[in-house]
Amino acid sequence: MLLRHAQHQLHDDPAARLDIARNMVAGKIRNSRWILLRAARDAQPAARARIRTGVDELAAALAKTQSAESLDIAMGIEGNAARAYFTAFTDALRTSDDIPRFTHRNRRPPTDPVNALLSFSYGLLRGLVHGAAEQVGLDPHIGFLHGLRPGKPALALDLMEEFRSVLADRFVLTLLNRRQVRREHFEVLTGGAVRLTDDGRTTVLGAWQDWKAQPWEHAIAGRDVPAGLLPVVQARILARHLRGDLPGYRPWTAG
Repeated sequence: MLLRHAQHQLHDDPAARLDIARNMVAGKIRNSRWILLRAARDAQPAARARIRTGVDELAAALAKTQSAESLDIAMGIEGNAARAYFTAFTDALRTSDDIPRFTHRNRRPPTDPVNALLSFSYGLLRGLVHGAAEQVGLDPHIGFLHGLRPGKPALALDLMEEFRSVLADRFVLTLLNRRQVRREHFEVLTGGAVRLTDDGRTTVLGAWQDWKAQPWEHAIAGRDVPAGLLPVVQARILARHLRGDLPGYRPWTAG
């Protein structure tokens, strides 16, 4: 069966689409929880307690994913988990004195350096995942978790979810905790939006190239895979499921 034909068929099959979507949400929550567990190890007692609260909330959300009876419910679980995650994420960051403390996620536009860095990193990840979907032969615009919207690559957004916390958020954590980016790497625009300067983008893009080369264990592949190729491996796994070669989509999880 042609891959894109199979992709369209399963997209139009409510039960098959929901099964894939639930697994994508579960993968995102597992990886988000892994990030918080690692952050809790190095946190001070009060911060550790708050992070552990987020860990517990994500565990509760994960337990609900496979019983989600609709895409709306699955998306609701994902949204609640994301809020719990970012509440705890504030205690995982160690920003320098000249960068304001991260308090909550904001975007469109981001209004502080940490959110500007998160948004920029998600853009890098989106490009990586979009390219992976096309490389494998998938239609980036026909997704399973995200619905059809003009100009939105739904499948790329789907595949991004399991990678957001490990490949993008942890990248941001590393940049900030190692003081690789500083306040001078950001600028405030008219209206209050914050973005990276040209020097800031150069610094982040250089670090991103190194980040993509770092190996990660991949249980299904049975080997270590560079971060930059993880989306390609997962796109191939999804393609195998769509063709009927695998009984379900298995997201990649860290740790």
